Amino acid sequence: MNRDNGITVKRLMEAPIMRQSKVLAGAGGLSNIITRANTYADEDIFDWVSPHELLLITWLNFQQKNVDEMNAFLDRAVEHKIAALAIKFSTPEQSVPKAVQKHANKLDLPLILIDPVTSVADVSSEVFNQIFALQAELLRKHEAVYDRLMTTLADGGSIRDVLAIVSEATGQPAAFAFADKIDSVIVVAEPSLVNVLKDDVRAVWQRHARRNRLNEDKTDLGERTDIDRLTVPVSGRNQLHGTIFLWGVAERLTPFDRAAVESVSASVALLIVQEKQLREIANKHSAEFVGDLLTEATRNDALERARIYNLEVDDTYVMVIIRLVNCTDTTSAFCVNGIYDYIYDHMRWVTASLQSHSLRGLVTARRTDFMVVVAQSGHDFDTRLNAFAESVARQLTATGTSKDPIDIRIGIGKPYKHLRNLWRSHADADKTLMVGTRLYDATILRFSDLGVFRILVQGEVNEELEQYFTETLRPLLEYDRKKSTELVRTLESYFKNNSNINKTSEELFTHYNTILYRLERIQEITKLDLNDANDRLNLELAMRLRSLFP
Repeated sequence: MNRDNGITVKRLMEAPIMRQSKVLAGAGGLSNIITRANTYADEDIFDWVSPHELLLITWLNFQQKNVDEMNAFLDRAVEHKIAALAIKFSTPEQSVPKAVQKHANKLDLPLILIDPVTSVADVSSEVFNQIFALQAELLRKHEAVYDRLMTTLADGGSIRDVLAIVSEATGQPAAFAFADKIDSVIVVAEPSLVNVLKDDVRAVWQRHARRNRLNEDKTDLGERTDIDRLTVPVSGRNQLHGTIFLWGVAERLTPFDRAAVESVSASVALLIVQEKQLREIANKHSAEFVGDLLTEATRNDALERARIYNLEVDDTYVMVIIRLVNCTDTTSAFCVNGIYDYIYDHMRWVTASLQSHSLRGLVTARRTDFMVVVAQSGHDFDTRLNAFAESVARQLTATGTSKDPIDIRIGIGKPYKHLRNLWRSHADADKTLMVGTRLYDATILRFSDLGVFRILVQGEVNEELEQYFTETLRPLLEYDRKKSTELVRTLESYFKNNSNINKTSEELFTHYNTILYRLERIQEITKLDLNDANDRLNLELAMRLRSLFP
């Protein structure tokens, strides 16, 4: 019989039939589980026992042993995982030697003295009766949990409602932590415990993040120490959605407690999958709406639907694009198979972060981008928008692993009056990511950060710009490649040091005359004079454009 179906030694001793009996030693093992009773009949008893048995023995059999033999008998009982020894005495004067009692205390093996009036058969019957009664009780409790769970799901209940069922059935506090949003922990407990339990959840996830298995261990909750803790993973669609937690605060966790949590884990997974499907449908519609706003042919129709998304057409709007740049051109397993789930799983967090920074707008997703439409409001709008971008970048980057790192870049467009001009802000944000990530080593970039490149990257001048770069700098690049020289690197350092040859020489660890020679070769190849202000500007601008035209 499984130990989950047994009773504790303590529960047996509370039975009326055991009122005259007592635990003589080994009280540290009162929580041991008894699954059946067995009677000591011969010396080979340990060839027949099973773990978690109550071994019944008469004093007549036990007294034939000396102290060392009695202690050896106790050792073998522990080795075979016997729950307790119940010794039947013939007279009240009989007792177990003090040395044997001391050894039982050391082993935490309960020694029960059955009073002379109570029979061994009565004790054995009590064990089985209690086990059967416990089975019936557990069955009733399981049915009650199941009935409440089905009713809750039929009524459109939430994860918190499911946790409340578990907490009420077990009498213990419960919690759920989302795998993709550890800061969002749902706790059902008395108010004084909520923050303590949230801290414990975060501590578990920091040590065992993404561990997809049931675990039972101990923890400390403030002044409460050695508390039982059960963690049960909630999975679906080959993905870990989160973990259910249950703590033995009121008393030790029982087999029923574990079974109750395991029984609701599938329901929690179902609720999460349903919620995710609803989010996917909502995102599909919101993505279509934003796509229509960005397209001239469908823009007017989209403006009529703006109020559905709580957007006022006459407000000023900024487009924020959050891009997973390591998935824009890659065939890694994560980017091919995992990016879809990643985007949808984290949209909820991006939306919550937008709201927590007192920003109003709409979050949607397309391919490797989160697109955030933000309505400009308040005198400190820029501060709040920057704080939002920094928070999102920090949190999303932290979700990466050494195997699948998350490389985030955030582009923020210019604000434009009226929702019909959102396409302009989107174009600005997209250009900022396209150009800014090549020019600047920064996670968050505003269109205004591009400086003069705001003009140079406009679509209508791109072709001329590339032609200008080809005529000005590409001959120098080709010369370096063929001759294995460092003319471009020298020119870059020269401009960086404000045309100071001495500083250029020091930075490159190259002789002053060598730098002079290289500068002369640069002028011969490019046919531009570094002493002429216009020629020098053309070369410096071409150097800045180098990252745009590799």
